[in-house]
Amino acid sequence: RNSAHVMADRRGGERRERRGGPLQTPEDTHLHCSAPAWFAFSPGRGRTAPLFAVLIWTTVSSVIATHPPTQMPANYQVVISTNAGDGKTCPIVINVTSAWAKQSAERFWEMATSTPPLFYDSAFYLVEPGHAVEFGVSGDPNANHAFTKIIPPVNDRQRTGYNNEKGTLSFVQVEGKANSTRVAINLAQNKDHDAEGFVPFARVVSGFPSLPLIHAPNVGSLSEWELSTKYFTRGNPWLHQKDSRITLITGVKVLWDKGSHEAGLSDKVCSSSGDYVHMMVGVVEDEIQHLEEMSGLSGGATFVALVGGVAALVAVVWGLVCF
Repeated sequence: RNSAHVMADRRGGERRERRGGPLQTPEDTHLHCSAPAWFAFSPGRGRTAPLFAVLIWTTVSSVIATHPPTQMPANYQVVISTNAGDGKTCPIVINVTSAWAKQSAERFWEMATSTPPLFYDSAFYLVEPGHAVEFGVSGDPNANHAFTKIIPPVNDRQRTGYNNEKGTLSFVQVEGKANSTRVAINLAQNKDHDAEGFVPFARVVSGFPSLPLIHAPNVGSLSEWELSTKYFTRGNPWLHQKDSRITLITGVKVLWDKGSHEAGLSDKVCSSSGDYVHMMVGVVEDEIQHLEEMSGLSGGATFVALVGGVAALVAVVWGLVCF
């Protein structure tokens, strides 16, 4: 090489030394801090490490937040949204206390936590104004047949002092047995349900004013048993053909915590229909906080949370050190 090239190389080397030593080539950098191929999508990929950490953790958190305990908690809540009142009514919040009737609480837990919930997109097929409304049967006949094959029998007996009062829920008894998923919400104190052996297992704690707004389907002269049987076997299409104004369940959310007392659960969703939009924002925020504070995660869920946290930490440290 000629002298001009040699002098240029020397001057370049001096400049590099004054700046803190020889510059590393891309190959040298790769050897010192190897970057996975999936991470090298941007010239400024080092700055994206914290973003990846956030992405990893939020993904894991969302999985954890929606993962129900492997065993039914002692107390839990089911929040039911409907299309009653053009969908502007308050959701119905149900507190379930297993000490009232454990087998009934377990059946309702299975119904609410199945995928999708058994009564999601199903109708309030039987409405007796001032007396009771019924739900729990799926609008999909196939789901009904599949679920009723696996549910254990319910042999709860009514406890002294726990009657079918206004706002309580009981599984419907037929010939002294509760072998279906039919659930009655008492709109008044129903002594006839007590006499028939209905066993209360839960109570509506918020949204009760929404119940009288549920439309009573016009099904002619069908008896309760005939109506529930036809809905079980024919589903939403049949009932909608009978009456297009049926009230459907449009959302089902299950909440739980480690508390052993019913009072430890939320007791308010919204105070009136006019507050619906504003309050639903609060409901979402409260639910997120509630789920973040919950306990009762399965071992697998705890492991996933731990792995997610470690992965997020590694992503941040790697981004800071390597770039």
